[in-house]
Amino acid sequence: MSKDGMFDPVRPSAPAARPIPLPQWRVISPIPENAPAPPAAHPKLGSPAMRWEYRDASGCLLGIVDRYHGEDGTKEVRPLAYAEHQKWGRQWRWLGLPRPRPLYGLDRLAVRPAAPVVVVEGEKSADAAASLLPEHVVS
Repeated sequence: MSKDGMFDPVRPSAPAARPIPLPQWRVISPIPENAPAPPAAHPKLGSPAMRWEYRDASGCLLGIVDRYHGEDGTKEVRPLAYAEHQKWGRQWRWLGLPRPRPLYGLDRLAVRPAAPVVVVEGEKSADAAASLLPEHVVS
C-alpha cells in the first residue's frame, strides 16, 4: 500500500452487476409464404455476386447464402435468414441457419432419392458439379 493510497487498487464497495442478456433473434425455418421478399442487397456490401437458396425436401425456402466480391478481389459469404425478435418483430437478417444446418440441394435429393449422390464443399462447387454430372444429385 502506498503512503497516501493514491496508487492502491480500487476495491468495489458492492458486488459487480451481472449483465442482462439481450433477447436473441430466432430463425424461422421454413420461411412463411407471407414473408416479405429477401433484401436484394446488403447495406454495406451491395448486391451479391451469387445467391444460393436452401430448401427443404418439399421445396420450401429455409434460408439463403449470398456471396459478395470486393473491389480488391476478396470474397465474403453471408447467410441470410428470416428471423423473429421479441422487440423488432420478424424480418430478414444476415444470420446463419441453426444447427444442424440443412443440406444444400435437399430439395433435388427428395425429387430423385435413388440417384447417386455427390457431396462437395460449397454451393458454387455443388452447382458446377451438378451441371457436369446431370445423372447425379450434388449437395
